[in-house]
Amino acid sequence: MKETEQSWPGAAYAWYVVVLLTLAYILSYLDRWVLALLVEMIKADLQLSDTQMGLLMGTAFALFYATMGIPLGWLADRFSRRTLIGIGITLWCGATAAAGLARNYAQLFTARMLVGVGEATLSPCALSLITDYFAPHRRGRAIAFYTGAIAIGSGIAYLIGGQIIQWATAQDSLALPVVGAVRPWQVVFLLVGIPGLMIAALMITVREPVRTGTVATKELASSKVGFVSALKYLTPRWRSYVGVFGCMSGITILAYSHTWLPAFFSRTWGWDVPTFALYNGIGLLIVGPLSVNISGWLSDRLVKS
Repeated sequence: MKETEQSWPGAAYAWYVVVLLTLAYILSYLDRWVLALLVEMIKADLQLSDTQMGLLMGTAFALFYATMGIPLGWLADRFSRRTLIGIGITLWCGATAAAGLARNYAQLFTARMLVGVGEATLSPCALSLITDYFAPHRRGRAIAFYTGAIAIGSGIAYLIGGQIIQWATAQDSLALPVVGAVRPWQVVFLLVGIPGLMIAALMITVREPVRTGTVATKELASSKVGFVSALKYLTPRWRSYVGVFGCMSGITILAYSHTWLPAFFSRTWGWDVPTFALYNGIGLLIVGPLSVNISGWLSDRLVKS
């Protein structure tokens, strides 16, 4: 079918979906990165080493986030994407809140694993939805708006997390019904995890678009793409794939090293967590979305040319 503006969903509703998906992405980064602000408190309470904290911030989350993305992408090609996103948000928000109830390292590690599994549902489904809501020459800006949530979510994680930590540490004692006494870092997990369930509920308002921007489901189911045919496709394009995967690998390494910045500033220059969270959060909120959206605009210009 020839691509025309009439063959795609209305722009206003399409952008509503992008905004909702972006809010979910911001939420995912809030739940993902707030742990970086809690390193010293968790270490002290649970008597953990830096190695254990590194495994908690990296391996526990990243291993399952990366490996589950493949089967969840397969599901996104075949089942309701809004349903998968709703389930994923519920899982990672519930797991974040559960981290606030953890009493030992094993429980906290398990909770972070589940956060990784839940968050792995979002981008495969969200990018698939955006592809079916926007024509190619409009898609770059929509994807840039969505991926801008990386910086926004990280910035908000620092700003909100810093404020919650400042409030929680100022209290003489903290206790919850049934649960009993809780530490400040546990309160942070509870307060950033539970509100996300509202975003999960809003996914009901998203309509599944016709799969016009990707391979149709029936065609996908009947296709016989094996290893050899995939290799034949990739071989002449190896420079492009090496470049893309190389850049993404470098960005990922840099991003995960960033989780140690709060502890580094605290140990090296004596910054408290709220101070670091304020300056770093503001910087991410200003620079991140600006650079990503400029890139999206340039991408659309290149497609048109």
